[in-house]
Amino acid sequence: MSFETDLVSHLRAQIALNALVEDRIHPGLLPQEAVLPALTYFTVSSERPSSQGGYSGLATIRLQVSAWSTLYSEVLEAIRLVRLALQNRTPLGVGLLLGEHDFYEPDVKYYQRAFEIYIERKEVD
Repeated sequence: MSFETDLVSHLRAQIALNALVEDRIHPGLLPQEAVLPALTYFTVSSERPSSQGGYSGLATIRLQVSAWSTLYSEVLEAIRLVRLALQNRTPLGVGLLLGEHDFYEPDVKYYQRAFEIYIERKEVD
């Protein structure tokens, strides 16, 4: 399975997070007229070191997950639950929190909190 497939499966398995966003976990950009609250995710960068012996099988992925809602309280709760699901040791790998940033989209009146994390993981061939 791909990292993205594993990520979505892991987030959907979180009971409290699933109760809040249900199946509204989107790759890349938030779809127009999306039902909220929702999450978006994308890989900011990834490193897969190799040597003369070939690929090491290790990957460091810098991931951004954003929570979106018309209610700031829902954004805070969704990101709190994402943080709990991804930081430290998880089935995806080891997560190291980089930071969080708040945004507001005045045209559509959406709150957004973007969460960035490094995930170090062993990839399977």
